[in-house]
Amino acid sequence: GCDIAVGMRPEEIVSAEAAARWIAHYQRAMSDGFYQINDTCADGRTLEFAFQLIVVEGQPVAIAVSGRDITAIKATQEAENFLKEAQVIGVLGYYVLDVESGTWASSDVLDEIFGIEKDWDHSIAGWTRLIHPQDQEMMTRHFVDEVLGQKSDFDKEYRVLRPSDQ
Repeated sequence: GCDIAVGMRPEEIVSAEAAARWIAHYQRAMSDGFYQINDTCADGRTLEFAFQLIVVEGQPVAIAVSGRDITAIKATQEAENFLKEAQVIGVLGYYVLDVESGTWASSDVLDEIFGIEKDWDHSIAGWTRLIHPQDQEMMTRHFVDEVLGQKSDFDKEYRVLRPSDQ
């Protein structure tokens, strides 16, 4: 509800309580040089502010403050955390296969189920090495003939020989 101009003090823009918080932020920027905070607004939005001390010829002359609305980013992160927690509780992992390159990306939970580290060979050959030797031919046929050939869902149970514990 007010026009903001260069040189205005916080108490000229916001309530006394809010002004005290901003002055504390400025004081911290004076000592730390740079720092960031997240602040939740009354309407539920989350704003991220960065405070940067500006120094000229060894003397502090200003504090630059920039802000952005990170509400959507925070909501996405919370949804991802919820999904990860659900996967851990349900012991359910997932993967994404790039058929063209023959590589797949896996969730942390799937890596744990398979008993592999992040640096495991995430190619079709690497996946085949995880399959119990007695199931490899069956799974290769299912994958090639049905999944790739007939565009069927990948829906077949098979045994895994976990590299981490055999």
